[in-house]
Amino acid sequence: MHGADDRAVSLTRLLGDQSVDRSFGTYGSTALGGDLGVLGPVVQPAQRRAVALERGSGEGRFRFVELGTSTTVRTPTGATGYRIAGDRGGVFTFGDAPFCGSAFGAGTRHFVAAAASAQPYGYWLVTDAGEVESRGARSFGGVTWPLNRPALAIAPRPQADGYWVIAGDGGVFSFGAATFHGSTGGIRLNQPIVGAAPTPTGNGYWIVARDGGVFSFGDAEFHGSTGAIRLNQPIVGMAASPTGQGYRLVATDGGIFAFGDATFLGSTGDIKLTQPIVGMAVTPSGDGYWLVATDGGIFTFGDAQFLGSTGDIKLNQPVNGMAPVVRTIKAG
Repeated sequence: MHGADDRAVSLTRLLGDQSVDRSFGTYGSTALGGDLGVLGPVVQPAQRRAVALERGSGEGRFRFVELGTSTTVRTPTGATGYRIAGDRGGVFTFGDAPFCGSAFGAGTRHFVAAAASAQPYGYWLVTDAGEVESRGARSFGGVTWPLNRPALAIAPRPQADGYWVIAGDGGVFSFGAATFHGSTGGIRLNQPIVGAAPTPTGNGYWIVARDGGVFSFGDAEFHGSTGAIRLNQPIVGMAASPTGQGYRLVATDGGIFAFGDATFLGSTGDIKLTQPIVGMAVTPSGDGYWLVATDGGIFTFGDAQFLGSTGDIKLNQPVNGMAPVVRTIKAG
């Protein structure tokens, strides 16, 4: 497995209702983007056994390899890729992003956001009730009590040892090693909260409202907002720069608002979109970003690479966010 790091994954966290045949289509398009070893485990629920797709001896040739009840997922060093997640828990992977399962078919729950784990390259999906589904990532639980407002975002610690679930009223709920640093749950907001981002240290976070108002907690520093600006379209998300000294806000028309050391690298604000933007993700360098629309269309800026989309596929469910491949940061 050339150029790959071993990431141990407990397959009990990967079991789901995703079939091998269905996953093969995803892997087939994903694998063409790079020279991968094992792209990631999938599960055949009928046999409860895990398999992985492995590159064969010829270019573009692959084979399924059965794995044991616990195994190793090999993810390329310096991997670049992303996943987009749907309203009903479906997950589509592109580039080097391993597929670790979906929550599709898990009742009628409404999934609202996704976030990536740096270790071992899995992800979390969160519902509007604040429940968190872990796929290839450590599980730290979720909200089990009624919320005053629906959950709208999840912000993981970069160390992959915990996360915050954020509700529309700015209520913040901490799990794992993520500690509570404050919220807007007791403040009368002009607009509901729509997104959040952690600081690089994992000791703070920002939350953003629909009008672009930004609220900082812990070691997160305030670098500006659009709270006093009349926007053409509402803000739907935010992403921090790798240094933590800046962040970008994104609106439904793809307008980008950059603050601190986060630079403006382009937007879709002057383009007529087929579907509205619902999220963004920053590249590891901080010198690029992806935008994703509800139809799974992907727009790239800076050093962000286009690795595929579902923009030309008829989806059963709208896309609600994206989770890029991220790297582990030492706990602190």
